[in-house]
Order: sequence, then structure tokens, then C-alpha cells
Amino acid sequence: MDDYFPIGHRALSRVSLAVLLLDDLTGRQITGSNARAWIEKEKPPIKKNDGWFVFTDLRPGCYTVNAEGGQFILSSKNVNIPEGSMQMLVLRLKPGRVYPVPSGCLRVEGKAEPGSAVTIVNCNKSSGFKLLSDCKAGDSEVTVFHPDGVRLDGRSFRLTGSEGSSEDVFLTMSSDPDCRNGRYQLSAQLKWDHSRVGSLLMPAYSATTDESGRFFMILGAGGASSKLICESVGSVTLKREYENIDPQCFRPDLTQG
Repeated sequence: MDDYFPIGHRALSRVSLAVLLLDDLTGRQITGSNARAWIEKEKPPIKKNDGWFVFTDLRPGCYTVNAEGGQFILSSKNVNIPEGSMQMLVLRLKPGRVYPVPSGCLRVEGKAEPGSAVTIVNCNKSSGFKLLSDCKAGDSEVTVFHPDGVRLDGRSFRLTGSEGSSEDVFLTMSSDPDCRNGRYQLSAQLKWDHSRVGSLLMPAYSATTDESGRFFMILGAGGASSKLICESVGSVTLKREYENIDPQCFRPDLTQG
């Protein structure tokens, strides 16, 4: 994306920040008319047809970018705009309760301690992603095979190996702006070696419970036909595993007792 582009016939504005909105469930760009991104007290961005929102002429500093869509939950993320350079930000929007659940996906309506962080790992092999090359302990990058048009940046996974090793990873930016080469930076270095053969990145979905302890999420394909590992972190940490799940709606109880 160019640092400068024309506005109207005469003015030339400098791009300060380009924001891309992704559907967190599918990993694909959100281009619908209901999707929007904004920064409080700043002029609205220019919306491009390919799903990018372009903010121009921002002063250097830290900003909070907000985004939402008709079927998605409001999301916010901080970004620092340095002097004289353009920043790119990917915001993944999580499906809301009105999001139509695609065939093969699983609606989750659970409960846990109010204000706790909930993570569900989908252990279905068909929903995982394979490594394209071996990686070693201490590596800060992985190369992943995935279909064209799908982006994995900004997503959490549980990386499991054939030897039983397992660790949680968060994929950040890709060396390719369109994520076509499958190479992603990690938020932290790997703790274990992982062979290309037999290793999988299992999708991990997260939510925060509301004041009544309720949470909602939609799991990707295969969620109802696999083992699910559910973890809740609040004043105490609970971990439970589920199989033989109701394919219509999964209602895990992650409270004590």
C-alpha cells in the first residue's frame, strides 16, 4: 500500500495507518457495508473495496482503534504511530450471537466465574494446520500450510507434536502482506522442537465471561465431532475435556462444584 494517495483532484494525503478487518472464524477479509473502523475524535478513515480502512495524516502517538460489524463483537486494539512512517494493523472480529453458524461449526454458550478468561482448544485434526518445515526451540517464526485467502495472523493455537509436546502460540505478522507464503512471526519463542511430520496447530478460541459468568463463541469446522479442551482462568484455574458433544449447541459448565 502506497504511503501517499490522491484525495479528490488536488489534495495528496499521507497514509498514517491501514487497518484490515478479518472474520475471526473464517480468517477472511470483511468487506460488507456494516463493517467499520474508527478512532475516537479523529476523522473517519477512507474505506477501500478490499476491506482496508485507511487513516490519513495522524499525528505521532498512541491510538485506540475500534472496529465492529453487524454480526461481530466490538473489538479494540492499541497502535503506536511513529513519526514519518505508515503502520498496518490487522483486527480480527469475533462472531456475535446473531452470526449465522456455518455448517459444521459449533455454537458455544457456556458459563464460568464472572470476569474469567476462557479458552477452548479444538482437537479435531481436520481443523488443524500443518507445518511446512521443522522448527526448533528458540525459533520465533513458523511456516504453516493454509488455503489462499485465509490469514492466520492475530490467532492463537496449540502447537502439538507427535512426541507429545504441546505449547500455546500466538501468530503475529507475516513476512508477506497477504499471508500467501504461510510464514508467521510468533509473539514468543518456541519452548520445544516440533517436526514438520506429525505436528499440528490446533485452533484455540477465547472469550471473557460477562458479569453473570456467561460467554459465547463459535468454533470452526469439526468442533462437535472432536475432543474439546476447555480452560477457565479467574480466581482459580479450571480445565475440563469434553467429547460426544451436542452438535447443535455446546454448553460447558466451567464453574466449581
